[in-house]
Amino acid sequence: MINKRDRPIARAGIIVYTLVTIVWLWVTLSFREPVGDPWRYVLGLNKIADLSFLELLNYEDTPIGFALLNWLITRFSTNSIVFFSIIYLFCIGPLYFAFSEKFNKVESCILIMLYLLYPFYVNNLGNIFKQGIASGFMLWGLNNILDRNEPKWFKGLLILLVSTLFHSSFWLVNIALVIWYFIYRKRPVSWSVYTLIFFVISGITGIIEPIVAYLLPDELVKEIGFSNYFDEEFLNSDDYLRIGYTSGFRLDFTIFTIFPLLVYYFIRNNIYIKSSSKDFIKFYCIIASSYFILLYIPFSDRIASFSWFLMPFILFNQFKK
Repeated sequence: MINKRDRPIARAGIIVYTLVTIVWLWVTLSFREPVGDPWRYVLGLNKIADLSFLELLNYEDTPIGFALLNWLITRFSTNSIVFFSIIYLFCIGPLYFAFSEKFNKVESCILIMLYLLYPFYVNNLGNIFKQGIASGFMLWGLNNILDRNEPKWFKGLLILLVSTLFHSSFWLVNIALVIWYFIYRKRPVSWSVYTLIFFVISGITGIIEPIVAYLLPDELVKEIGFSNYFDEEFLNSDDYLRIGYTSGFRLDFTIFTIFPLLVYYFIRNNIYIKSSSKDFIKFYCIIASSYFILLYIPFSDRIASFSWFLMPFILFNQFKK
């Protein structure tokens, strides 16, 4: 237990340690030779560098928000270090602003550290730039709306809209928020948990695939960027078969997804602390359900990533008291 006299030193130490870690990770991720996905992002950067602003508005190879960010970067440099550094800033910045909506500076730093220790998020920082940026804006937007006595609706919805400009699949987050508002907002947490259990069982048995394939609107599939995943030509292509991705129910993904719920019920039933994140738990169940609804499509783990990204934040909320 830290005594009262040493608490300011401890708080300063947490902030300094977080800053050192942020700088260390920036150096590691930015001052590297581009290979794999980062190399492909650099190729895209160089391609966008040759576009005029009007040509950029009609550019369809990448979401408009990410394309515009690339284009603005190329106005003064196409150096990979500069590019990676600005991408890193756009990943970390919205994440910190998301935390500062509810927590003080020290608590925000602790959360930053939790995310920088989270392998799933570090992978986003290093390789999946569009999702990495969009995820930070997603959490920032949600934190303006969920678990607040007076939600900041305009600000939250505007930020969630920004997330879709960096990756179109984040429209799923907006859809999940609408479902939370109209169906689950005023109902007990158990409703959303039972919904998730239903879709987990549906995924295990396989009954969800023919139902969703029949009911899911083609326009929605196209809008969120999943058209290829329902295209037989893509599924039989050498590029996809070479990856060897296995779709369908996975026990490891399922256990990982339900872990925060187990923590929530353990704390509620054994430690008797009233949860301050019921809206986030409800939303988590809704967005996790979307993975089990579409778990049979290629790269379904990208849908699971919406809920996985929220895990450190939800767990911190549970243990904070």
